Amino acid sequence: MQQRHNLRLADFAYAGAYVYFVTFCTQNRLPLLGSVQILSVGADPCVRPSPPGQMVAQWVKKLEEKFQGVQLIASVVMPDHVHILLRGPEREENANLPQMIQWLKTQTTNAYIRGVKTNGFPPFTNRLWQRGYYDHVIRNQRDFEEVGAYIQENPLRWAVKHGLMEAGDGRTHGSAPTRK
Repeated sequence: MQQRHNLRLADFAYAGAYVYFVTFCTQNRLPLLGSVQILSVGADPCVRPSPPGQMVAQWVKKLEEKFQGVQLIASVVMPDHVHILLRGPEREENANLPQMIQWLKTQTTNAYIRGVKTNGFPPFTNRLWQRGYYDHVIRNQRDFEEVGAYIQENPLRWAVKHGLMEAGDGRTHGSAPTRK
């Protein structure tokens, strides 16, 4: 059996007013949450969420309501994964990152199952989300800005990676990559 590696920092509580970058993916990276669209207006592609993707985005926004003191800074729901940049609560007893992500995955899975039954969401096999998630604790302003840009530019990278656009001149956000 394959040994799973612990992705968390060994001596870090993941509680308190730190800024966290979190990514979690659909099981088998199935593109259940939307598509990346190339629009005629503007240079960069955008994510067009499917109804399941819209539902996930709504639950992401509810993190601030559920966990007192949490601040959602940025997020993007991609076709097969979600990126979130958030600040944890000042009071450690209000929540820690694993609790928040577990709650979010549970709520979205339950809502997705209801959507399969009542709204025609495409079914999934066994589980909606991959086990675990990736996290990164933001260490300084430069790190914060780089992660923010990464989230903002994710639809562009997706479009290039999946052959919807060519990389163009190599510039990042705001450039005009060549459409295929």
